[in-house]
Amino acid sequence: MYRVDRMENITRTGIPIEGKKEFDEIDVKNFLRSSFGMFIGKKKRVQMRFDNSLFDTVYEKFGSGNGVVYQRDGDHHFTVFAEVQISDQFYSWICGFKRRAKILSPEDVSEAFVSYIEDIRRCYEDV
Repeated sequence: MYRVDRMENITRTGIPIEGKKEFDEIDVKNFLRSSFGMFIGKKKRVQMRFDNSLFDTVYEKFGSGNGVVYQRDGDHHFTVFAEVQISDQFYSWICGFKRRAKILSPEDVSEAFVSYIEDIRRCYEDV
């Protein structure tokens, strides 16, 4: 994969683009809502629980289309069901909210998140 933002001296060649049909079929808006940065992983429907103070942030990320569902969860929380590209960058995004966010399902995604946190913790054992 080439990072266009890191290329220099780019010029047009006039050669027809390869994969134009496939590119035209990509729903870029929904792709960006499910991905986290340049990191792409397996796409899964995930249920997450957030503190109400994060609603604007979560809504900005996932929006309201493409099967995204928001539900009130008591007085102080809400849940969201959304398609997510599962990656370390997604887990990092969740970590940034500390105790104000939790992955509820599917179980394999939640367990992988716990392993992600444990990997980080282990690198500080010898400090």
